Parts: sequence; structure tokens; C-alpha cells
Amino acid sequence: MRKLLRKIFPERHPLRLFYHKILGVIAALINGFPADGMIVIGVTGTKGKSTTVNFISNILNTAGYKVGMTSTINFQINARRWTNDTKQTTQGPFQLQRLLREMLKAGCKYAVIEVTSHAIDQSRIFGINFDVAVITNIAQEHVEYHGNFNNYVATKSLLFKKVSRGRKKFGVPKMLILNADDEYYNYFDQFVADRKMTYGMKAATIYAEHVQKKPEGSHFVLHVPNNAIPIELKMPGQFNVYNALAAATVCLALQVPLETIQKGLLESSSIAGRFE
Repeated sequence: MRKLLRKIFPERHPLRLFYHKILGVIAALINGFPADGMIVIGVTGTKGKSTTVNFISNILNTAGYKVGMTSTINFQINARRWTNDTKQTTQGPFQLQRLLREMLKAGCKYAVIEVTSHAIDQSRIFGINFDVAVITNIAQEHVEYHGNFNNYVATKSLLFKKVSRGRKKFGVPKMLILNADDEYYNYFDQFVADRKMTYGMKAATIYAEHVQKKPEGSHFVLHVPNNAIPIELKMPGQFNVYNALAAATVCLALQVPLETIQKGLLESSSIAGRFE
């Protein structure tokens, strides 16, 4: 019967998407829209989301903030971290809203959420008032679900639209963080925000220079407006330099001191499931 229903109503059938929307609404209502009480950072893109989420959380922890986090590989509520065994990158609406409610109850100021295109399309993030949206990169993925690549990119951009048009929380600006080196930078740059910052290896607000890549990690100079600082990253690969740049840009937008970002990235040497 289940197979027959899936054949009649494929994943992106309007009725199935409407069903997901109803679940998202109910989950947010039952849990009392907990995201309204925190500063919420959403990280989307094709690759690097989990690492970037962990980098951001580590930096904010180093800055002394209580942080909640959801990613493909792990969860965090304040000092407690545990492995994500659900096999879902972005949780179903009931579990996600419940996690957010627990974060709020634990006194977390920030919630950092890994956001997939499936989660956006299936309303799993309904009722979450995001304050910061981050894009890591865009590449060919999940075309079979979205129908074509353009649909995939457009779905990713809905997180930026959600931030751009979202209701402001008292004293919290709406912020967009973009990869200036990505092919689809201009597409995501169309959205407006109170604060918009870019990162990359080329012309960007925050950029890396003198990148030295070694098997055990990378060294580079992090340039910010009117300042620069050396960064030691104990995770190899240029893609992790980009992930670190994305996280650093988010935290700079949140007014975290540059020296704290340096220390937080240095201490991000062991992320579960990533080059252990």
C-alpha cells in the first residue's frame, strides 16, 4: 500500500508537500516557536555544511556563549554533544522544534542549524525565524529529487529569502554570508539584508592569503577590514579553508573578536566523522 501511495503521490507532489507543511505548522505550534528566543544561524550549500556548522559552534563556545547545534554528524545543547544517529541532515519538524525548545530552555543564545534543500522543500524549518543565512557552495546534487538543477538552486535560495523577509528580533540584524568565489554568488547576492558579508580567496570582505596546505592541516592569513591574523587549521584541504572562512565571517558579523575566532578555529581539530 505504501509503495502504491508513493507511486501515485511522488515526493514533490503538491499534496505531499502540503502534508509536510501541516506537520511543520503543528510542530512549531506545539513547541511554541522556540527559535524566536535565540539568534538562529542557518548553513546551507552542497558541501561543507556540517564542518562549517561545527566551526561556528566552536568559535561561539570559545567566545563564552551557550550554543545549540544540529548537523549531519552531531548535535549540541550547551556543553552536551552527541552523535546524530538519525540518518537525517535536517531533522523532521517535530524533532527539530523539540531540539530548539531544549536549546532555549538550556539558555542557549545561538542555534546553528544545517539546512538541506529537502528540509526547505518539505517545510521542516517552518516557524524558524532565521537571523543569519550562510551559503557554502553550489554543485550538482539532488537533481533527481528537485527535477532539475535550477530547481535545486532556487530551493537553496529560499533560506536567504526567509532571512531577507523575516521578522526582526529586537536588536538582532538580518545577515547574509556569501561565498564570493562560488559560480552562483550573484544569484544569492540578489537578496537584501541589514548586513551582507562575503568570503573567499579573491575579492571578498573576508579573505585568505598565503595559504599553505599540508597533510596535517593548513596555515593562512585571515584578512578582515583593517586587520589580519594568522590562522592554524588542523584539518587538511582547501575546502576546509573555505569552511573556516565561512565560519569566521559569520562570527565577525556577530561581533566576535578576531583573536577569539583564531583560537576557536585552532581548537576545531577534532570534528566527529571528519578526518579522525
